[in-house]
Amino acid sequence: MPLWRATIRAMPKTDPSAAEDAFLSLKPRLDELPEDELTTVNLDVQKVASAIIAIGRKIRQPEIRSRFAGLPRDEFDIRNVDGLEAAGMAAFHATIELLRASVHGSEAKVPLSMVEHANQIKQRMLDLLDYHVGDDPVDGPEINSIRQGQGYTDLASDLLRLAELYNKHDELVRRDIKNYVTTDREQAGRLGHEILAVLGKNRDSTQRLWSLYVRRCLTLIRNMYGEVSAAGRWLYRRQDANSMFPSLYTILRRRPGNRTNTSNSSSAPRAPDTTRDMDIEVPETD
Repeated sequence: MPLWRATIRAMPKTDPSAAEDAFLSLKPRLDELPEDELTTVNLDVQKVASAIIAIGRKIRQPEIRSRFAGLPRDEFDIRNVDGLEAAGMAAFHATIELLRASVHGSEAKVPLSMVEHANQIKQRMLDLLDYHVGDDPVDGPEINSIRQGQGYTDLASDLLRLAELYNKHDELVRRDIKNYVTTDREQAGRLGHEILAVLGKNRDSTQRLWSLYVRRCLTLIRNMYGEVSAAGRWLYRRQDANSMFPSLYTILRRRPGNRTNTSNSSSAPRAPDTTRDMDIEVPETD
């Protein structure tokens, strides 16, 4: 049996003042991250932060930390273990500040022609995927979640998620003679990023500042947890290491039913939002 499994039900509560302190302590390190190397995401950042906080607390338990500390110093930096919880708390704080700023931000406007074209591609890709993998236990709920998207932010995120699903089922989607269009995958990715760019330009300076810090926090988490999870899977390779140190790839996304099913794109975007290349799997605790 693994030492632990991660679960959203077991996520720790986070003290906002402690989260702010963690952010301030890490701010110099966050500011040093090159902007062109920052991660952007299409996931629930608060759940990611809570997951990392939970893992960070768990791995600092003496019996677990001692195993990491026994690794050669030139191969593993123990500060990744000691600082992971703080990185999660910093991300939590940045997300809250972005939400606060967004309440007072101006509504972004996306050109109607872009929205209509994006919705056409989204619907066609959804129909194809629903027909072929709609009953899949993993991808079926993902498809249903995408179908329920609303607002510009969701539209951009959903296009990127659909492009990922096309990549995952490449051979299958290419055989579809009804809905497969060779340009849809590329256009979905391009339009997703273009919509996000429009949204970004309409944010006020405070929103842009905290949106950037959300990306910086997630980049730091990616770097630190990448080291921790790789080392942890080796250290606990004779146990259920994948449950103890889940990958940063596919599981944590919006779940079906979390979004109200209204029109596809007419409502204002919701914060936080940033998207491109990082999905984080939440650890679970029995």
